[in-house]
Amino acid sequence: MENNNNNQVMKQRPFKDLIGDPKVKERFNDMLGKNGTAFLMSVLNCVQNNEKLSQAEPQSVLMASAVAGTLNLPIDPNIGQAYIIPYNVKIKEKGKPDRWEIRAQFQIGYKGLIQLGHRSRQFLGLNVTDVREGEFQSVDRMTGETQFEWIQDADAREKLPIIGFVSYFKLTNGFEKSWYMTTAQMKTHGKKYSKTFDQQFGRWTIDFIGMGKKTVLKLLIDKFAPKSVDMQKAITNDQGVFDEDGEMKYLDNGSNEPIDIEKFYANQLKELNDLIESDGNLLSEDERLNVDRIIDENEVASYKKVIVLLKSRKNK
Repeated sequence: MENNNNNQVMKQRPFKDLIGDPKVKERFNDMLGKNGTAFLMSVLNCVQNNEKLSQAEPQSVLMASAVAGTLNLPIDPNIGQAYIIPYNVKIKEKGKPDRWEIRAQFQIGYKGLIQLGHRSRQFLGLNVTDVREGEFQSVDRMTGETQFEWIQDADAREKLPIIGFVSYFKLTNGFEKSWYMTTAQMKTHGKKYSKTFDQQFGRWTIDFIGMGKKTVLKLLIDKFAPKSVDMQKAITNDQGVFDEDGEMKYLDNGSNEPIDIEKFYANQLKELNDLIESDGNLLSEDERLNVDRIIDENEVASYKKVIVLLKSRKNK
């Protein structure tokens, strides 16, 4: 009974008071050694600089921070390795009306995944990048390999629209793998698996590029790479929301199954052919020859542009 009362008192404390508790300090010092106090101060700084996070249930902030602490990842948003995100949660209690409460969510960033990968010493190379217009060349349907022609002029490249994201790793045993997702696929994935995708203060809205890089890298590692204990923990705990009892729940859809890129382009090709067959007058003779070439040469990056063109003419 006494332990329950102590828990209730801890839950009601402001976060600043909570991290001043000797037991909390001891716990983080056990995890991080001499860096424990500095880590707690960095968490407090994040809380004080984020109005919504400062309103979150304190124990949930502490538990989300503890995940980052056990992985030895800083939670400074400017570093981009891990984040503590405030999240609105509907609380259901028997005999009481539903209420909303802000809880904390641990999220790993793509830089954090790369850091954990390097620590494992299983990777010779581990990277992720956005893909700009004109850089994607082709995908081999048999091997799954994608070909890119990278633009070397950084200033010119920066001005081009982002059309996708690609991640890559090479292991110490020589095995290598990449994973490519178009921007359209990424948005579909985000809407399907994140309830905060369209929210004004959600990570997808604030940092779509960062979330795109993290998603394509996380899917690649989760699907094909050997995972250290820390990497498994990071992927398992990513986007988990902690309640006041320290229990983690996934409010976003938790599946990590990637979108099938081959199926995605196959569906686009079917849509393209259906539009052409529905009205043979949508394209001029020269345009039809060009579209036939795109289909014959499997220029999948051009499918969407043709579909948009055909739909615009069909709707006139």
